Amino acid sequence: MNTILVIDDKKDNLISITALLKNLIANCEVVTAQSGKEGIEKAIQSNPDVIILDVKMPEMDGYEVCQVLKNNPQTRHIPVIFLTAIHTDTQSKVKGLKLGADAFLTKPIDQAELIAQINAMMRIKHAEDMLRKEKDLLEDLVLQRTSELLASQMRYKSLFNSISDMVIIHKRDGKILEVNNTTCDHLGFSHDAMKLMTLQQLTAEGDSDRIHHYLHSIDEHADPYETSFVDRNGNTIPVEIVSTIIYYLNENAILSVARDITERKHIEHVRNQLSIVLDNSDDAIIGATLDGKIASWNKAAQYIFGYTFDEVVGCDLSILSPPYRPDEFDQLLVLVKHNEAIAHYETEGLDKKGAIHNLSMTISPLVDEHSTIIGCSIIARDLTDVKRTKEKLKKGLDIIQNLEDIAPAYFITLNEEGNILTCNKAMLQATGFSLGQVLGKTCCDIFIPEVGQKSFRNQLATMKRTRATRIFESPVNTKSGEERIVQWHARPVYSDNEFDYFMFIGIDITEKKQLEKKILQANIEERNRIARDLHDGLGQHLAGIIFKTEMLRIKIKNDYPQEADEIVDIQNMVHQAIEQTRLIARGLSPVDLSNKGLYSSLQEMIADVNKNFAIKAILEWNITSNIDEAIDTVHVYYIIREALNNAVKHANPKNIAITISEDNAYYYVKIMDDGKGIPDEVDLAKGMGMHIMQYRAWIINASFQVQNNKSGGTIVQCIIQKSPQKAVVDKPKTGKKYTVVIVDDHPIVRQGLQQLINTQKNLEVIGEAKSADEAIDVVNKKLPDCILVDISLNGTSGIELVKALKQRFPRLPALVLSMYDEKLYAERAMKAGAKGYLMKQEAPDKIISAIYTVLKGDVYLSNEIKEQMVQSLSYKGTMDNPVEALTNREFEIFQLIGHGLGNKHIAQKLHISVKTVENVREKIKMKLRLESSQDLLQYAIQWVHEHAEE
Repeated sequence: MNTILVIDDKKDNLISITALLKNLIANCEVVTAQSGKEGIEKAIQSNPDVIILDVKMPEMDGYEVCQVLKNNPQTRHIPVIFLTAIHTDTQSKVKGLKLGADAFLTKPIDQAELIAQINAMMRIKHAEDMLRKEKDLLEDLVLQRTSELLASQMRYKSLFNSISDMVIIHKRDGKILEVNNTTCDHLGFSHDAMKLMTLQQLTAEGDSDRIHHYLHSIDEHADPYETSFVDRNGNTIPVEIVSTIIYYLNENAILSVARDITERKHIEHVRNQLSIVLDNSDDAIIGATLDGKIASWNKAAQYIFGYTFDEVVGCDLSILSPPYRPDEFDQLLVLVKHNEAIAHYETEGLDKKGAIHNLSMTISPLVDEHSTIIGCSIIARDLTDVKRTKEKLKKGLDIIQNLEDIAPAYFITLNEEGNILTCNKAMLQATGFSLGQVLGKTCCDIFIPEVGQKSFRNQLATMKRTRATRIFESPVNTKSGEERIVQWHARPVYSDNEFDYFMFIGIDITEKKQLEKKILQANIEERNRIARDLHDGLGQHLAGIIFKTEMLRIKIKNDYPQEADEIVDIQNMVHQAIEQTRLIARGLSPVDLSNKGLYSSLQEMIADVNKNFAIKAILEWNITSNIDEAIDTVHVYYIIREALNNAVKHANPKNIAITISEDNAYYYVKIMDDGKGIPDEVDLAKGMGMHIMQYRAWIINASFQVQNNKSGGTIVQCIIQKSPQKAVVDKPKTGKKYTVVIVDDHPIVRQGLQQLINTQKNLEVIGEAKSADEAIDVVNKKLPDCILVDISLNGTSGIELVKALKQRFPRLPALVLSMYDEKLYAERAMKAGAKGYLMKQEAPDKIISAIYTVLKGDVYLSNEIKEQMVQSLSYKGTMDNPVEALTNREFEIFQLIGHGLGNKHIAQKLHISVKTVENVREKIKMKLRLESSQDLLQYAIQWVHEHAEE
């Protein structure tokens, strides 16, 4: 039934309209209201199908009622028809329609038009109600489907993120749309960061083009693709990608699943390496089942036995055994079944051609993942060639052994480390050793003197590197200490291209060398005699001729000027003859005839090289001892000259350096050039110049070595042993030892001196002290025969201690042993009462000799210092030296200032305060009449420099 609400303030209008509507509209219910407020309430309660509304009403007019109805959600969908006899103008109609009215009718109105409007409005109302119901149903359905979709998405997300592989949804151009949690965890990027990246950015450098091609070739069934991802830390992760096309977010996309294949790659690498090892192994590697059937077979097995894999797979292991060993593998397999490994089992094998091979086999059980033994691996090494070689070697050694009694030559073999493997009877008899004493020992330790050991080891290294025969000479020690000279012919011996041993055959040339030495010495003496005759005889005669011709020229220059000029020409020619005579004499006797020695001769030699060749030659002279008195420098000169000549002629160097240095036991002569070096194929032993240099080195008891420099060029080195200085040993008449006290503030120095002195049979250290006060106390208690004193002590200086000891114990000899230069301190020490002065860096023999010297009551000083003190006494009073006025402590600080030390370092060195150093500096400035500290520093440095060079 349709419901119509009529709102009008006049009751008669309501009655007439109600009657009209019921008469003309079937099944129609009419509800009336006489005010706007009542009409609104009934509209809400009855929800009519149409509302007919009068415009003019008290309290609320029709316009206000319409506005309220249309603003209320419950009533705004009900059609409203204005029906009025007034406000029939157009403006009123427009106002009503704007407020939401659906029609505006004026009275009087045709009944048919009114009914038509009402029916139209009801049809519209019914249609809208149906639409609203359908909309509500649709919204409910959408809510239901949305809820189901969200639930589905949650399940999908959970499943998506639970996948252990990396899952990436991306476009064909690589733009990433979605990733699972595994991808983020694996690569270290956040979810949001990855959605801003492309697949190409995840791949390793250099693979972008390949991944781009792969993305554009993906269809519904793409093949797996291997590449590498790079995580946030730059680590490369190998992956295998499988991709397919999907529909995602209303567009086509690609779903790619990337699996980390790091472990698989590692396993493949290990398998490949293992396969390479198996295939490249020299040993046969065979896999077999527990019933003895061959299951695997590598290339070495095919090489040794001659069968291919197809020929032996499935065959019994017995085909590899000789007929006389039929059950050997069966017995070995019994041990394998009991999980026993068999190592280095030597047997014989049979190849395809019937040949016998000597084998060494290692057999190990093979187990599965359940630790069940399923077979065995057999590693077989072919020892056939080794056995043959050993047999040949044994025969060769037997031959050598049989030759021992008749061969005069020395024969010795060494291993790679230089240890003795064999030594024949001739060498053992010559050196006095037994075979048991030398076998297995290092050759250098037994036979080669220390000075020649480095050269001998270099010969071994050169032979092994070049694989060439070497001919060289070396000294050989006998058991009694006698030294023999042996010429060695040596070569390395190789077996199967592997080093085996060094073989040496030597000839004793000691007597030959001694004879050559006499001949060479006679030659040198004759050359020196001729040189002296040229220099002292012919040279003096030529000088006399110059004097005579000069007198003649003076006499005739006025009367015969032309002849006088000719005399000048003659004098010039005589001068040239004198110069030629001097050069010839120097060539015959190279060490300077004016007694300047080796240093002067080498300086002239270098000057000639620099002058005549485009080569820069220098001499580094780092010795303080008198080398010309210690050794025969003529041979040193010739060795250096020959080395220079060889370098100039053959090496084409730009620079040559000659270095001469020393230590307590040896002189070191080294000639280095930056030329092209010595080719490996050159045999130095065949060169005459090399032979002469080696011979001269032997004459002066020196080792000689020539080798290529690692940085380029050649090094010629000669190490010359100094003549040992023996201390004069006088035993005390009482038969007791001389007693010594050591005073030094360095414990290590005291310990070292004590060990050195106590090695002497007639000397004994009975006390030590680290300061002057301790020293006086020790001397009072021990009463030694001699005292060794260092200058630099904690507190009172060593010189002051010597002075105090001289006053209290006038017969006690004091030997000053110090690091300070004797040129600076020796004279002061002697004035204080010391019996000798020696620097700590001197050789131990000199220290012992100095102790015995002062014990005998003599003074011990170097020759140079003795001369310096004589000159000092000669000029006493003629020279005013203000430094002499300094006290010992002032002088000690003065010379430290001269060495560049500051107040703090001087205080630390002398164990005094900085304030004390500052006070002493002021006193020194006053005594030396210097105004500033800078003046004192300059004066002290200059003084120390000048006196150190004297």
